[in-house]
Amino acid sequence: SELKKMNCLEKLSLRKLRINDNIFLDFLSNSKIQNIIKLDLFDFVNLSDCSIKLIASKCYNLEYLDVSWSANLTNEGLTILLQECKRLRKLFLQGIKKIDNNLLIKYLEYLKVKSIKSNLIFLDLLKCDYIDDKIINNVIHFIKTIKIINYYGDELS
Repeated sequence: SELKKMNCLEKLSLRKLRINDNIFLDFLSNSKIQNIIKLDLFDFVNLSDCSIKLIASKCYNLEYLDVSWSANLTNEGLTILLQECKRLRKLFLQGIKKIDNNLLIKYLEYLKVKSIKSNLIFLDLLKCDYIDDKIINNVIHFIKTIKIINYYGDELS
């Protein structure tokens, strides 16, 4: 496909994509996506941790990612994403039911152990059932410039 040949692609929106994750994995594996800065995968129902890990390994310039309402994502893939995509500034995780406090706890531990400053300035956790405000406040205390949307839609900073 023509997308596979584009090595200057900086923005890609595949909102509400309804394909099998294996097809998307094949696309990611065979595409030159290292220059992508903004990736919008909102409501990609079949998106998996495998795809997120591949994005983390190939999209090292990524600054914006929306994977809201991607029902299969877990702490495992998103932890790797947060650790590998050091330029990430905005992350949208609305409605992801399989993530919990441990995602943020592991990310904070990683930042502390590696003495790394996070570039993350916005994190959307609207309707994420298992992430509570106490953990969100710990993140805000450590990453002073971040704004986080909690379960209820409140902006915390």
